[in-house]
Amino acid sequence: MHHPTVNKPEVILGQVHRLLREETDRLIVLVPIKCEKYLGDRDERWKLTRAVEEAYDPLLRFIRYGEAQGRTGCVLTPVQTVGSLVYHTTAEGTDEKGNPAVVFSYRTKTPYARYDPVDTDQPLRYALRFILNKYRLSSRGWLQDKYQRTFGTDAQLTYALRRFTAGCKDDESFRVLHGHPYLTAG
Repeated sequence: MHHPTVNKPEVILGQVHRLLREETDRLIVLVPIKCEKYLGDRDERWKLTRAVEEAYDPLLRFIRYGEAQGRTGCVLTPVQTVGSLVYHTTAEGTDEKGNPAVVFSYRTKTPYARYDPVDTDQPLRYALRFILNKYRLSSRGWLQDKYQRTFGTDAQLTYALRRFTAGCKDDESFRVLHGHPYLTAG
């Protein structure tokens, strides 16, 4: 409803288009925040996923069929920023300078709710999965390769990052919107 006003997807799309013109592999992580209301049940999670896919359809089409095709992955990882608050209403209002603004109000889930963010690790897990696989599959010089095999530093790093990235969620709301070889669990 207020997505175009608040998030300005056309501005983001323009900036991402410029970045994706470079000939390098990229990962785009879409992170809806303060979405506690929409992650409560399966139907709401599907609605959130569909809303993001619809709002960012031009970006997703550019990744799938445009210049970035084959070298850009995209994931959706919503974060319950506060965890204990749930969206209640939206109203038109003004900011501190008197400019028109959208005002959101929230309610606590329980009377004595505490700060309790959920899934704040997911964007990092997906990003590290991408980076780890890019690192593992990149070509290195023979001297660096021999050093890492001799001292086991590559194996230790890979093991630690694999364990961390194994916790990437994958369901209705946490999903790969556009795949890339570096997003494989490997």
